[in-house]
Amino acid sequence: MNTKNSVSIPVGHQIKASKIRCIDQDGNNLGIIEKNDGLRMAHAASLDLVQISKENDVPMCKIVDFGKYKYELAKKQKENDRKKRENEVKLKEIKLKPTTAENDLKIKASKVNEFLDENDHVKVSVVYKGREISYKENGLTLVDTFMSFVENYEYLSEPMFAGNFLSFTLKRAK
Repeated sequence: MNTKNSVSIPVGHQIKASKIRCIDQDGNNLGIIEKNDGLRMAHAASLDLVQISKENDVPMCKIVDFGKYKYELAKKQKENDRKKRENEVKLKEIKLKPTTAENDLKIKASKVNEFLDENDHVKVSVVYKGREISYKENGLTLVDTFMSFVENYEYLSEPMFAGNFLSFTLKRAK
Protein backbone atom coordinates (compact mmCIF):
# COMPACT_ATOMS: atom_id res chain seq x y z
CA MET A 1 0.00 0.00 0.00
CA ASN A 2 1.48 3.29 -1.02
CA THR A 3 -0.78 5.78 0.68
CA LYS A 4 0.61 8.65 2.69
CA ASN A 5 -0.25 7.14 6.11
CA SER A 6 0.77 3.55 5.53
CA VAL A 7 3.97 1.58 5.54
CA SER A 8 4.86 -1.19 3.11
CA ILE A 9 3.50 -4.60 4.02
CA PRO A 10 5.93 -7.50 3.52
CA VAL A 11 4.44 -10.15 1.23
CA GLY A 12 5.87 -13.55 0.28
CA HIS A 13 9.66 -13.42 -0.17
CA GLN A 14 9.79 -9.88 1.24
CA ILE A 15 9.26 -11.34 4.73
CA LYS A 16 12.71 -11.28 6.35
CA ALA A 17 12.31 -13.87 9.12
CA SER A 18 12.95 -17.55 8.49
CA LYS A 19 10.37 -18.70 11.06
CA ILE A 20 6.87 -17.25 11.23
CA ARG A 21 3.65 -17.64 13.21
CA CYS A 22 1.14 -18.61 10.56
CA ILE A 23 -2.64 -18.39 10.26
CA ASP A 24 -4.22 -20.16 7.30
CA GLN A 25 -7.02 -18.87 5.05
CA ASP A 26 -9.69 -20.40 7.34
CA GLY A 27 -8.35 -18.59 10.42
CA ASN A 28 -6.71 -21.66 12.00
CA ASN A 29 -3.49 -21.01 13.90
CA LEU A 30 -0.75 -23.23 12.46
CA GLY A 31 1.82 -22.17 15.07
CA ILE A 32 5.45 -21.40 14.33
CA ILE A 33 6.56 -22.80 10.98
CA GLU A 34 9.29 -22.20 8.42
CA LYS A 35 8.64 -19.32 6.03
CA ASN A 36 9.14 -21.60 3.02
CA ASP A 37 6.41 -23.97 4.30
CA GLY A 38 4.06 -21.00 4.63
CA LEU A 39 4.91 -19.86 1.10
CA ARG A 40 4.20 -23.34 -0.25
CA MET A 41 0.81 -23.51 1.51
CA ALA A 42 -0.10 -20.04 0.20
CA HIS A 43 0.94 -20.98 -3.34
CA ALA A 44 -1.09 -24.22 -3.15
CA ALA A 45 -4.18 -22.21 -2.16
CA SER A 46 -3.48 -19.57 -4.89
CA LEU A 47 -3.15 -16.93 -2.18
CA ASP A 48 -0.38 -14.77 -0.68
CA LEU A 49 1.59 -15.01 2.56
CA VAL A 50 1.25 -11.58 4.19
CA GLN A 51 2.99 -10.34 7.33
CA ILE A 52 0.24 -8.81 9.47
CA SER A 53 2.26 -7.90 12.58
CA LYS A 54 5.73 -8.10 14.05
CA GLU A 55 5.80 -9.75 17.46
CA ASN A 56 9.20 -10.05 19.14
CA ASP A 57 11.46 -11.92 16.71
CA VAL A 58 8.74 -14.13 15.14
CA PRO A 59 6.38 -12.15 12.84
CA MET A 60 2.68 -13.04 12.52
CA CYS A 61 1.73 -13.99 8.96
CA LYS A 62 -1.53 -14.91 7.34
CA ILE A 63 -2.45 -16.69 4.12
CA VAL A 64 -4.85 -14.31 2.35
CA ASP A 65 -5.58 -12.64 -0.97
CA PHE A 66 -3.28 -9.60 -0.72
CA GLY A 67 -5.54 -7.31 -2.80
CA LYS A 68 -8.51 -8.09 -0.60
CA TYR A 69 -6.36 -7.64 2.53
CA LYS A 70 -5.21 -4.18 1.36
CA TYR A 71 -8.81 -3.23 0.58
CA GLU A 72 -9.98 -4.30 4.06
CA LEU A 73 -7.13 -2.34 5.71
CA ALA A 74 -7.98 0.78 3.69
CA LYS A 75 -11.68 0.41 4.54
CA LYS A 76 -10.89 0.04 8.25
CA GLN A 77 -8.58 3.10 8.14
CA LYS A 78 -11.27 5.16 6.40
CA GLU A 79 -13.83 4.17 9.05
CA ASN A 80 -11.40 5.09 11.85
CA ASP A 81 -10.74 8.48 10.22
CA ARG A 82 -14.48 9.11 9.91
CA LYS A 83 -15.06 8.29 13.58
CA LYS A 84 -12.18 10.55 14.56
CA ARG A 85 -13.66 13.45 12.55
CA GLU A 86 -17.10 12.91 14.10
CA ASN A 87 -15.74 13.04 17.64
CA GLU A 88 -13.57 16.07 17.02
CA VAL A 89 -14.68 19.26 18.80
CA LYS A 90 -14.64 22.33 16.59
CA LEU A 91 -14.52 25.97 17.67
CA LYS A 92 -17.09 28.17 15.96
CA GLU A 93 -17.22 31.96 16.34
CA ILE A 94 -20.12 34.40 16.44
CA LYS A 95 -19.40 38.13 16.29
CA LEU A 96 -21.73 40.79 17.64
CA LYS A 97 -21.64 44.56 17.82
CA PRO A 98 -22.82 46.59 20.82
CA THR A 99 -25.58 48.00 18.63
CA THR A 100 -26.94 44.64 17.42
CA ALA A 101 -30.75 44.57 17.50
CA GLU A 102 -32.67 42.06 19.63
CA ASN A 103 -34.13 40.17 16.66
CA ASP A 104 -30.63 39.71 15.22
CA LEU A 105 -29.52 38.43 18.61
CA LYS A 106 -32.26 35.80 18.52
CA ILE A 107 -31.13 34.62 15.09
CA LYS A 108 -27.48 34.42 16.16
CA ALA A 109 -28.50 32.69 19.40
CA SER A 110 -30.38 30.04 17.41
CA LYS A 111 -27.20 29.45 15.40
CA VAL A 112 -25.23 29.13 18.66
CA ASN A 113 -27.80 26.60 19.88
CA GLU A 114 -27.26 24.58 16.68
CA PHE A 115 -23.49 24.62 17.20
CA LEU A 116 -23.87 23.54 20.83
CA ASP A 117 -26.21 20.71 19.80
CA GLU A 118 -23.51 19.49 17.40
CA ASN A 119 -21.15 19.42 20.42
CA ASP A 120 -18.99 22.26 19.08
CA HIS A 121 -17.50 24.98 21.23
CA VAL A 122 -18.62 28.52 20.43
CA LYS A 123 -16.62 31.71 20.91
CA VAL A 124 -18.86 34.77 21.16
CA SER A 125 -17.17 38.12 20.55
CA VAL A 126 -18.58 41.62 20.90
CA VAL A 127 -16.51 43.88 18.64
CA TYR A 128 -16.20 47.56 19.58
CA LYS A 129 -15.31 50.10 16.90
CA GLY A 130 -14.26 53.70 17.43
CA ARG A 131 -15.95 55.43 20.34
CA GLU A 132 -18.14 52.43 21.19
CA ILE A 133 -15.33 51.25 23.49
CA SER A 134 -16.11 54.06 25.93
CA TYR A 135 -19.55 52.46 26.55
CA LYS A 136 -18.43 48.98 27.62
CA GLU A 137 -21.55 48.49 29.73
CA ASN A 138 -23.64 48.39 26.51
CA GLY A 139 -21.73 45.25 25.51
CA LEU A 140 -22.33 43.64 28.90
CA THR A 141 -26.09 44.24 28.73
CA LEU A 142 -26.04 42.94 25.16
CA VAL A 143 -24.33 39.73 26.37
CA ASP A 144 -26.95 39.29 29.12
CA THR A 145 -29.75 39.67 26.55
CA PHE A 146 -28.00 37.35 24.11
CA MET A 147 -27.42 34.64 26.74
CA SER A 148 -31.12 34.67 27.65
CA PHE A 149 -31.78 33.22 24.16
CA VAL A 150 -29.05 30.56 24.36
CA GLU A 151 -30.04 27.19 25.85
CA ASN A 152 -28.13 24.38 27.54
CA TYR A 153 -24.67 25.93 27.83
CA GLU A 154 -21.66 26.12 30.14
CA TYR A 155 -18.94 28.73 30.13
CA LEU A 156 -15.49 27.53 29.12
CA SER A 157 -14.24 31.07 29.69
CA GLU A 158 -16.11 33.91 31.32
CA PRO A 159 -16.78 37.18 29.43
CA MET A 160 -13.70 39.42 29.56
CA PHE A 161 -12.34 42.41 27.73
CA ALA A 162 -9.24 42.16 25.54
CA GLY A 163 -8.52 45.28 23.51
CA ASN A 164 -11.58 46.13 21.40
CA PHE A 165 -13.26 42.80 22.13
CA LEU A 166 -15.48 41.37 24.80
CA SER A 167 -15.29 37.62 24.33
CA PHE A 168 -16.17 34.33 26.00
CA THR A 169 -16.40 30.67 25.05
CA LEU A 170 -19.32 28.28 25.52
CA LYS A 171 -19.78 24.54 25.42
CA ARG A 172 -22.83 22.31 25.72
CA ALA A 173 -23.87 21.58 29.30
CA LYS A 174 -23.78 17.95 30.31
